[in-house]
Amino acid sequence: MVTGTIIMVIGISLMRVGINWAGGGIPTFTKMIDGIPHSYPNPNYGQLQGLGIALFVLLVILALIKWGKGFIANVSVLLGIIAGAVLASALGVMHFDKVAAAPGATSSSRSISACRNSISSPSSPCAS
Repeated sequence: MVTGTIIMVIGISLMRVGINWAGGGIPTFTKMIDGIPHSYPNPNYGQLQGLGIALFVLLVILALIKWGKGFIANVSVLLGIIAGAVLASALGVMHFDKVAAAPGATSSSRSISACRNSISSPSSPCAS
């Protein structure tokens, strides 16, 4: 009973975060101008595209819970997030430019498959 209550309180407190994320972030921005804070509306808040993606994710999760069996029903939230990411990528909302520009994302001169197939030793070029 205590565990259920704690999980419910955590879920209720996170509802505001989820609603704001679905709406496009925070409803207003605060900027300091001459030492005085001013609030400005977020132009991206409440756009139908973000709300539509959030609704799509919710419907995928609910459908997987209702009609999925076993493991699929258990990982319905993960599968819903993946489906939403695929939809957001297809709509051009999700970009991977920063991932591609990251130093670890570039291919090096040595091949991963060559390193995987070689025996790793301290003198091997695949050893780091």
